[in-house]
Amino acid sequence: MNGTLTWRGGACLGLCAALLTGCATTEIARDPAKATAAADEGSVLVSVTSNTGQIVQFDTILLSRQQQSSGPKRSYSLSNALPGLSRDTALFAGLLPAGEYKLQQFFDTDTQRFLAVTDKQRDLIGSFTVTPGTTSDLGRIVITDFNLKVLLGRSRLFTDNQALVAAHAPRYNPLLAKPTQGGWTKAEPDEADIAERWALGHPQGATGLSASADGEVFAGTRMGTALARDTEGQWRVLARTGRLDALLWTAPHASGNAVAVAVGELNSFFLLNKDGSVTAIDRGNLPDGNLFFIDKASDGSQWMVGVQTTEEAALYWSAKLDGGQWTRMVGDTVKPSFWSGVRNVFAWSRPGGVGFTSTDRKAIQCFDYATQAWASHPTPGDRKVISIANGPTGVLGVLTSPGGGFGGVFAKTHYSADCGQTWTPTASPYKVKVAAPLMLGSGTLIETGGVFRDSGLYGSTDEGQTWTKFTDKVDAGNVLWAFEDVGLLSVSNGAQGIEYVRFSADDGRNWTLELSNINFKVLQQQLNKP
Repeated sequence: MNGTLTWRGGACLGLCAALLTGCATTEIARDPAKATAAADEGSVLVSVTSNTGQIVQFDTILLSRQQQSSGPKRSYSLSNALPGLSRDTALFAGLLPAGEYKLQQFFDTDTQRFLAVTDKQRDLIGSFTVTPGTTSDLGRIVITDFNLKVLLGRSRLFTDNQALVAAHAPRYNPLLAKPTQGGWTKAEPDEADIAERWALGHPQGATGLSASADGEVFAGTRMGTALARDTEGQWRVLARTGRLDALLWTAPHASGNAVAVAVGELNSFFLLNKDGSVTAIDRGNLPDGNLFFIDKASDGSQWMVGVQTTEEAALYWSAKLDGGQWTRMVGDTVKPSFWSGVRNVFAWSRPGGVGFTSTDRKAIQCFDYATQAWASHPTPGDRKVISIANGPTGVLGVLTSPGGGFGGVFAKTHYSADCGQTWTPTASPYKVKVAAPLMLGSGTLIETGGVFRDSGLYGSTDEGQTWTKFTDKVDAGNVLWAFEDVGLLSVSNGAQGIEYVRFSADDGRNWTLELSNINFKVLQQQLNKP
């Protein structure tokens, strides 16, 4: 039932049309939307959703073909057909010779990580068949952390890809226009196939935190789940969308039955209601994509939404939320560059407006709802921003580098209270700097780091000139969220399959564990199992 995500070793997968993996020849399956099927070929469609911080999204699936009577054993790789439209969910499509197939490996090119499917997992999930001239629609596969292990299994909620294709990949509609054939040899998932059930009960990736005027905190997370924290530090599932797409950002929005609004992957756009239900919001003319940010004017008369497509990430403005007419305001490419590497875009809420920058922009841009105008100021020394930290009073901390990618010893830290008109440098406590300084409402400046040594969180009460070690419990693997009337929340990155949410009421000196995805009863059983 379980496997382990690991660093890839051996030959490079997916860099050429055919390669040898052991004694098997591996071929890249052709795209059925672009290539004509041979007489003995059929199409296959399968989507994958990951509920883990260990990986963002797989972009390749390796399949092994079964029951070959002669010649070398053959494996086939399927490629992600929806890059850039989702963080955790991918759709795979390919033309395959008729026959029976089993899952062999899931692979991510960016991180060079893979999940090798064990014999036990293959037996549990079953094999599938491809029939000439038809389409095998395998529905959704769910991959999830299972305490310290990994599960994968078939979705019972999404047994086909009709809706996903219609909404985001219409070029594959002809494949589903006629009845599909083939598919899983097991008509229903095995009873022991609990991956989806576990993931729904233990969603990871709390992000996009926001706070209401009365101190309630909202957060999006994976598996279409929204969380809420009350003023006593108790977390609960606020609502579920009924989809498996992650919610990436929230904003408080008290209106009728609604308490907040959430956006996320694959056009997720919902009102979160106090009774636990959700109401879908009409996206109006927003582009198809990954909705990664949302903010509003205090009176709800203006809205800003961040949309990532395959080409760029941009902010869109509208005077109306439901069925809005959205105007593109500012954006930048997210395509990697040979010279500067991965390009990131940053958007944040600020008092009375929003901010925007990117790794290649070398400018901080701020929008004011009252005037509906943008201001733009250069980054410190015209350097590239590689990390930001947004304080609750509007002070912005930045980590900058003279080039793209990892800042390290060449990075510098600054903060600005006026949208980059003026910058104050800080004497970072770390020689190797990986995080921007965060200014809290008290005036205390904090910074995480310690990638190679001295991990933890330091604080400064003299504007970043001298620093004191506050704690070892929070380090560079944590995302900090500061709210003036709530306190400081830290969310771990789940890189080892474990996610923690901690709270500090004293600017990061002391921390209380409030939430974890670990099921300790099951963990004890796992640890005691021979």
